[in-house]
Amino acid sequence: MVTTPARATIAPTCSIADPPAGALAARPTNQPECYRPVQPSIGFLVSTIEGRYGSTIRAFRHLLFLLPALLYIIRVTAPWRSYPDEPTTYGARKPRGVTSNGQISLLTRIRWFCLFVVMLAQSVIATGQPPAQAQDSAGYAPTSSCLGCHAEQAKSWRDSDHDWAMRPADENSVLGDFSGARFAEGGVEARFLRKGKEFFVHTEGEDGKPANFRVLYTFGHYPLQQYLVALSGGRLQALTVAWDNRAKAEGGQRWFSLYPGQRFAPNDPLHWTGRYQNWNAMCADCHSTNLLKNYDDKTDSFASTWHEQNVGCQGCHGPGQAHVDWAAKNKQRVSQASAKSFGLQVDFKAIGSQGLVEQCSYCHSRRQSLGLGQQPGKPLLDAALPATLRAGIYHPDGQIDGEAYEYGSFTQSKMFAAGVSCIDCHDPHSTRVKVEGNGLCLQCHQEQPPARFPSLQAKRYDSPEHHHHERGSAGAQCVNCHMPSKTYMVIDPRRDHSFRRPRPDLADKTASPDACTTCHQEKSPAWAAKTI
Repeated sequence: MVTTPARATIAPTCSIADPPAGALAARPTNQPECYRPVQPSIGFLVSTIEGRYGSTIRAFRHLLFLLPALLYIIRVTAPWRSYPDEPTTYGARKPRGVTSNGQISLLTRIRWFCLFVVMLAQSVIATGQPPAQAQDSAGYAPTSSCLGCHAEQAKSWRDSDHDWAMRPADENSVLGDFSGARFAEGGVEARFLRKGKEFFVHTEGEDGKPANFRVLYTFGHYPLQQYLVALSGGRLQALTVAWDNRAKAEGGQRWFSLYPGQRFAPNDPLHWTGRYQNWNAMCADCHSTNLLKNYDDKTDSFASTWHEQNVGCQGCHGPGQAHVDWAAKNKQRVSQASAKSFGLQVDFKAIGSQGLVEQCSYCHSRRQSLGLGQQPGKPLLDAALPATLRAGIYHPDGQIDGEAYEYGSFTQSKMFAAGVSCIDCHDPHSTRVKVEGNGLCLQCHQEQPPARFPSLQAKRYDSPEHHHHERGSAGAQCVNCHMPSKTYMVIDPRRDHSFRRPRPDLADKTASPDACTTCHQEKSPAWAAKTI
């Protein structure tokens, strides 16, 4: 099969940040790569305890909100609710709010009933709020504002990976089989149901008992789609049984587990109700525009908000209300000196190719967020700390190993240093590659290279003399030698973006995979090195 560069796919649910301290070191090797082993530490122990006993801890915290009111109500109502004049038993002075005949006054009872209601309300509020549209615009315009003037771009964006990043679960967005389909593997059981316009999964909950859980949102669309369920504390949780949306001939159109053959107990952080499958903390800020987690550490709850539910125009261009206001005053198209002069926060021309790469990298990188959310138009380091080249994330030669996404490998490449950016290969609105097959690379790698890249050697690259394979074969495809892929989340292959030359002669020294013997598995690196 002739392969082409993979689209710049947003990972359907794995954490784009480094894994939380406390990812269990003994996890099997076929788990999603975002859960990497860490060394034991105080943080490890705390996170593990919270992950295993989170429900109990949350219930205890909520009880504390009610405790003062409950204790006083017991004091003034339980069995000594009357106060006869017996100084030796109750003291010479009756409690405040006690009538002359020793009974609790009606006004006092009303006061403490109101206090109980208030404390109960605080307890409920403290458990968080379901994720929703932010009430404060913060300079962001309504999503539909862009469509009138930018219809062509909106048409290209529609049904892109960014458009599908997160959608309400309905008959148009749900791709999986919810007609009563059953899944059973390794002790994990689930049944997928539809009741009218609503979608449900019947599976084991956080209390260990099977129940129906309503699916509120879809996550991603290809090659797999995940589903989000709301639990207490403002949490959305990602089911670990996902829908394989590939064609049936490719093994798709089925339910499958992201942890094949494994079952996690309800108190395990990797259970679908656990901390490591939590949408708010693990994946939300790259599937929605200007997502703010709004985590309350006192109650272990969220009140997360977004300004666009999926990755919309303002996810890349920044807050757009100022631009909408400018457009309303300037009905005719005019030439402007910069994007900022007509109300756009991100000026892609001004920030240059490497600045543009950093705009994409907040989501397309393995990184640790600084907790500020997206920072459109600003350097990546203003919003996040990218993962360094270290074992478990990268191979010794710099190739991707763990779920590193694109930024870390691309910034190692000569192409990045020469000024190539994401949009030289990918359409920024459709997210697809601009040309399929070798034609994508031949835009620049040809006998007459663009003047923009004076250091690029003029050569006939798409020839057997260069790729050493029969024309049209898999080995003749540029990406299979210079962008080898690795599969994550069981069925999602993603390509390395460091654009390396195959070096089978270094395979023994670095213990890194080489593109040649990845295909020619019956051969040795020494054979490959001699051949090329």
